[in-house]
Amino acid sequence: MVYLKMNQFTEYIEMKFSKATEPKSSKQQEQLKVRLLAILNELEKQTHVSATYPPHVLPFANEMKQIREYIEVGEYGLAYESEVATFETHPFVLSGKVAVALLELALLFGFKTERKEDASFDRRGKQQ
Repeated sequence: MVYLKMNQFTEYIEMKFSKATEPKSSKQQEQLKVRLLAILNELEKQTHVSATYPPHVLPFANEMKQIREYIEVGEYGLAYESEVATFETHPFVLSGKVAVALLELALLFGFKTERKEDASFDRRGKQQ
């Protein structure tokens, strides 16, 4: 298994992800931000999950900080993918309201992640 340094991972994700796939209107941008922050706030409260972070990955507090920074600078796609990846690798629990916000984000973005194994969930650029 190959491990990337966090800056290499971030560069790779930035290269793969284009802001062109994000919804364009300011209303949609605000909807993204509100939902991403709601999810992040719920994650940050679950500090006990930090015990599941292995030593070779970005620590819990740093990961939460990085996701918040993505949101603050308008990198909503990176924040979304980071949150999804975090859910898949750590035992977070979401309230119903926040779970619905995550579903809404998936519908707004039209994809799960850029990973090959998630291609079947990608509807960007396809005829609807």
